Amino acid sequence: MSTQRKLTRLLGIGVVAMTAAALAGCASGGGGDEGADGEASGEITVWSWSTNAKEIAELFEEEHPDITVNLVNPGDAATGSERLQTAFQAGSGAPDVAMIEYPGILQNAMSGYIVPLTDFGIDEIKDDFANSIMSQLTVDGEVYGTPIDASPMALYYRTDLYAQAGIEPATTWEEFAQDAATLQAALPGSYIANSAFADGSMNRMYWQAGIAPVQVEGETIAIDYDQPEIQNVLDYWAGLHNDGLTADLPIYSPEWNAAFADGTITSWVGPGWGPVILGSNAESSAGKWAVAPLPSWDGEPASAEWGGSAYTVTEQSKNKAAAAEYVKWVNHDPQAYELLFELTGSFPVLKSYIADEEFLASPFPFFGDQPVNQVLASALESVSDWQWTPFNSEVTNVSDAEYNSILEDGQDTSKTLATIETSLRDYAAKQGFTVAD
Repeated sequence: MSTQRKLTRLLGIGVVAMTAAALAGCASGGGGDEGADGEASGEITVWSWSTNAKEIAELFEEEHPDITVNLVNPGDAATGSERLQTAFQAGSGAPDVAMIEYPGILQNAMSGYIVPLTDFGIDEIKDDFANSIMSQLTVDGEVYGTPIDASPMALYYRTDLYAQAGIEPATTWEEFAQDAATLQAALPGSYIANSAFADGSMNRMYWQAGIAPVQVEGETIAIDYDQPEIQNVLDYWAGLHNDGLTADLPIYSPEWNAAFADGTITSWVGPGWGPVILGSNAESSAGKWAVAPLPSWDGEPASAEWGGSAYTVTEQSKNKAAAAEYVKWVNHDPQAYELLFELTGSFPVLKSYIADEEFLASPFPFFGDQPVNQVLASALESVSDWQWTPFNSEVTNVSDAEYNSILEDGQDTSKTLATIETSLRDYAAKQGFTVAD
């Protein structure tokens, strides 16, 4: 079975188990030099929480006998990120290769914690990955990693409940709001979706609308939430909430999970790994789900990303040549890529896999054998380039607190945006950025 064919089969599974092996390891490698054949050699330490990381590292060593990989599982994404930041700030203890979520690339690049890969031949392969993903790994024209996965957003919906309500997947957000009222009238107690506030998706909704509230150029940062387009997006979701047309369940809570199984929530504005979540938590409704493109503001295709990680080379590495060889190989080698997706529900970023006809036609049993990859591939093509901020955690914390005030206290949306902007401008200034007027 070909690599692409096997990957196609694996991604077509309706319910996919996601596990992470706990792997022991040691500190950052060293002793790097070039082997007799001129290739990178020596020892490197890799931090990864990715499934099948051990098998992938072993395959790398088979193909690169002059390089030894010490693999460390630093914990889940949150724990791993915290440990990595501690090592970065301490100036020691970081691995040679670090797995970093996309929102952390800009921050770590600007801080000098990770290095650009231009001198290590990244230009030879960078165009093989989805453009919108690579934009998140590029800072001032330099590429700082290779992407592991994509997560284009789409609309997952219950076909049986939509049919009972007499609606079909909306193509515009205006239609979606109308359908929300129609569905609730036909099915009292059910909602067309969970609130974007409760799902923590407002920044993704701005992204999908083509809006960037925060933009960075060098050490100058522009923070502008006083834009009509941002106000419109916020007012839209606040309006659905105020009219009682969306649920407000904390994302990933037991109640949230159960709502998809029992029909309380009839669709999800969700990520590319949505099949994993729904397949695990709404198994009793298997065969009653389908996937459609996200509604958009003008009816034209538009999506955003929800998650994803990359492998990077750290500044602390004493063997950057070998580390860079691993980073380039791990997300580009066909066999490694096959192993990467063997037990995950992630969506690929390599253009060759995304365009494979068998991959696109692969049926998903949970979705009534719908070729879900076709929808997600089209969604990925419609994702615009995006730049994260140098302090994403602060953006998330400040924004979520204000959005919760809308949910809990009915706070005016204009006040919400003004508070977010003021808080972030103050924070950016304290961090030493020049804040544009």
